[in-house]
Amino acid sequence: MLTGWRVGEAQWGGYARRRGSKASMLVKLPAGLSAKQAMAIGTAGFTSMMAVVALERHGVTPDGGEVLVTGAAGGVGSVAVAILAKLGYKVAASTGEGLDPRLPARPRCRRPR
Repeated sequence: MLTGWRVGEAQWGGYARRRGSKASMLVKLPAGLSAKQAMAIGTAGFTSMMAVVALERHGVTPDGGEVLVTGAAGGVGSVAVAILAKLGYKVAASTGEGLDPRLPARPRCRRPR
C-alpha cells in the first residue's frame, strides 16, 4: 500500500488507476486486511491502526492504564480513540482545539473537569 509521501499533492498520480512507485515507499498491509478494507478506512484509519499495533508490540495492553491520544479532534487522533476504545483501552483524549458541545462525546473518553 502506498501511504504518505504526498502522492497527489506534491507528486503526480494520486488519482491514477495505476502508478509506479519505489518499493521503499510502500507499506505492507497487515495480515487479514484486504486492499478494499484498507481503502475504506482511509489513511487516517490505517495510520491509527499502525500506531495501535506499535503500542501492542511494545507491550501496552488494555489493563495497563490509560492511553493518551494527543490531537484527538483530528482525523488520525479521532480514529485512534475509537479503535482503542473498541479494543477495551481506557483512553484520555487531548486536543488543542476547543470542544464543540454540539458534537457527541467520544465513546469511553472523559472530559477534564
